[in-house]
Amino acid sequence: MVFHVDTFQCKDLFLFKANAWHKGKACGCGVAKDDSDNIYSRYYVPGSVTRKKEEELGSPSAVLESRRQYALQQRRNKAFASAHHSRIVKEGSCRLPQPRVERIRRDSWKIYTPHCTILHRCADDTGCCPTERQTCAPKRTKNVDLYFFVITLNETQGSIERLTFVNHTECHCVDKTKQRSALFDGDDPTSEIATNHIPYLRRATILNCNCPNLYEKILQEDGFCRCDCSSGNMGCDWLKRGMEHFSMNDRKCITEGRCKLPTCEYGNYMKKLGRCPRREERQVDTVDW
Repeated sequence: MVFHVDTFQCKDLFLFKANAWHKGKACGCGVAKDDSDNIYSRYYVPGSVTRKKEEELGSPSAVLESRRQYALQQRRNKAFASAHHSRIVKEGSCRLPQPRVERIRRDSWKIYTPHCTILHRCADDTGCCPTERQTCAPKRTKNVDLYFFVITLNETQGSIERLTFVNHTECHCVDKTKQRSALFDGDDPTSEIATNHIPYLRRATILNCNCPNLYEKILQEDGFCRCDCSSGNMGCDWLKRGMEHFSMNDRKCITEGRCKLPTCEYGNYMKKLGRCPRREERQVDTVDW
């Protein structure tokens, strides 16, 4: 008996290999040898090349398991990162001042006890801002009076001395990208003063001379008024050396012209930054921007 093989029927049989074993015999198209193409059939013995690949790359099941473990570890890492981010937003944001130990450095001939105190501060090491372009700075401040035992050199009897400090009560993030322009801005009326190095003094009497908080009114012999720090005023000294930002009320008072510019230790008051220049910034005026 002769069997006639239909070409299209053989193609269909190749597409459905699961049923090709018994149909292949009937059509004589050689599908019955389909198991020879399956290297993972139950009768297949892996050769040396296959064993080498499995040793170096792993078996298919091992690869799938490795991918599964990797995806699982990635989900765990994502959960850890999300938890860390939530903690920083909740506990490390630039909102609440943090306590910091400050050393008392005022008069070299005096010994203060205790020689340190604790103040609340807003800074880059106390609060985190959303971007690197911002810095954590005080939004509101409050004066605090602290008392110390003081022994003056060459004196046997000590005394009690009161020092005034600035305590930060609220923090906020301030843009720091304009720091360079804040030092010397052509539109800023203080830039001419900074360029010419002329003290910004306005002729006035002691009655209409308004100074920022912690600064004292000093009426000079020539009739000019100056806002400066007195000896022992630690809070004012920190402002004068650029270690503190002025409060928002003081900055507004200075900007509106109701308060005179404060005297700074290392240069001129920087209106846009709201503070005096620090020691490392005192040479900036010699640089050609």
